[in-house]
Amino acid sequence: MDSCLWRWRVWECSVQGASHVRQQLRNQDAAAHWIGGDEPRQPVVLAVADGHGSDKSFRSHVGSDFAVSTAIDIGREFVRETRDATPSEVKQAAEQRLPLLLTKFWQDKVAQHWAEHPLTAEELERWPAARQLQQRESPVPDKEILRTYGSTLLVIIADHRSMLCLQLGDGDMLAVEDDSDGGLSVSRPIERDETSIANETNSLCQLDAAQRFKVRISVFGEQAPALLLACTDGYSNGFESAAGFEQVGPDLCRALRQDGVAALAAELPGELERVSALGSGDDVTAGFIFREDISG
Repeated sequence: MDSCLWRWRVWECSVQGASHVRQQLRNQDAAAHWIGGDEPRQPVVLAVADGHGSDKSFRSHVGSDFAVSTAIDIGREFVRETRDATPSEVKQAAEQRLPLLLTKFWQDKVAQHWAEHPLTAEELERWPAARQLQQRESPVPDKEILRTYGSTLLVIIADHRSMLCLQLGDGDMLAVEDDSDGGLSVSRPIERDETSIANETNSLCQLDAAQRFKVRISVFGEQAPALLLACTDGYSNGFESAAGFEQVGPDLCRALRQDGVAALAAELPGELERVSALGSGDDVTAGFIFREDISG
């Protein structure tokens, strides 16, 4: 690793989609982060989730909130437990434990919320599926309850040595790195979920969700990546091509180095709203982990 001192700067932004504004539907996305402290090279956890927002997933805005809060809680504990582990040990522990923990704790939160919050008049009026569930004489099946809160989940756990990425469902991640010739290269830590067809995607609401997670670990070379990005598909789908979206990574990195985090964070809501308006109209959420160099 390089000898320069640096720290992670982390932030996220979520905007209501243009079509949701017109239809008076709430933002179904959620995002959150945790960072280990102000000292250089502290670990960070970033989580982004996309609630499905369909008639059958009428509480997915709650489900996405549960997804990111669960990811932050579990990610923080995982960082603490694996602080002295090798990258291979971290990967093995992540594959064996994290999908199961993320799924179980999310499902527990859903079950508690369902028990404590009976279906409202608005839910019964707006979503016929909710009315049908309530009218059943037998208990509502677990899979139907989980579906009402359905959400995707993307998680990045990064320290000074490596980054661990987990993904369930659609959405995108980018990693931007400095080239030896002074340029910037971009890659995808996890390739796009090709199983997402016709708005159907893998989800925490699936009974076998833990088996559907993708888990990848990348060990840093000479230095940590310049920028990591995780976003819901409302962002990437706002571009005409995958290459157009991938160019966002280097462009953002240059802007951050020139203008600073505060300036870009202030401009970001307007930029995401523009992407939604010109694209699919979906909610747009993105989280960023930027390597800020603090000494030469």
